[in-house]
Amino acid sequence: MLTDSRLEDSSENFRVVDIEPHVDDLTTKGYTVIPDVMTDSFRERLSEVVNHTIETEERQPSNAFKGLKTIRIGDLLLKDRIYHDLVLAPPIEAINARILGEQSILSSLMTMAIEPGAAVQPLHTDDIHACKGFPRPFPTIMLTAVWATTEFTEENGATHVVPGSHRAPAPPIRDLEDAVAKGASSTIDSVRLTMKPGGVAIWTGAVWHHAGANHTSDDTRVGLTASYNAGWLRGYEAYCFTVPRDVARSFPERLQEMIGYGTFLGGMGTINGGDPRLQLFK
Repeated sequence: MLTDSRLEDSSENFRVVDIEPHVDDLTTKGYTVIPDVMTDSFRERLSEVVNHTIETEERQPSNAFKGLKTIRIGDLLLKDRIYHDLVLAPPIEAINARILGEQSILSSLMTMAIEPGAAVQPLHTDDIHACKGFPRPFPTIMLTAVWATTEFTEENGATHVVPGSHRAPAPPIRDLEDAVAKGASSTIDSVRLTMKPGGVAIWTGAVWHHAGANHTSDDTRVGLTASYNAGWLRGYEAYCFTVPRDVARSFPERLQEMIGYGTFLGGMGTINGGDPRLQLFK
């Protein structure tokens, strides 16, 4: 059942952000962190919903790559409308427009809870399945935004990124099996993306990164991951199949576009040559 925990005034969800330094960081380093971008009221409400989701909803299967002590829950668009507000966060939309183009889509959205004792994740890139076989580096086609609802510290597993690695001529792994086989590298210089609750870390699909190990005994690192693709690139989640049409009709128009009810440049993603959004209202 889709619940609605949004604040009455969605304009009070996020603080105004000058995106220029963050666009520059993404271009040059492959990552950026925007601290304290959520308002206190939105952060507190979102944290309540995320905790409820983790406590009550079915978890995704775990494996050595995703993390045997990492809780991931998807299908968030069907759980609470506050997640819609997060996906459409104005600072993220503005950055996506600059880096990915005006018609970026939502590739995936999930909660993420790194429990005490979680092992370090293998080094990887998020675009490992995209443009496979194409020579690197290529223009950025994917951005990942990780929102903190608890503090991200070195001790509880804050993500490591390798600055400038998005320009490397090859990814650190061939595929996910290769990532698990190689494990985490301790020889590559990386930066830990520590942040307070209410902040967001963003990195390009090609930047080398991995979740850190949670060395604490009682501090679960909790947040949400939203990945976005250029409008022509297929996403990780098939929202047109998982989100029923009667539910999608109630989504904001921009969110409808982001889950597949829109075309790219008017020519890609059509139904009988027309806008797929027309199918929502038949």
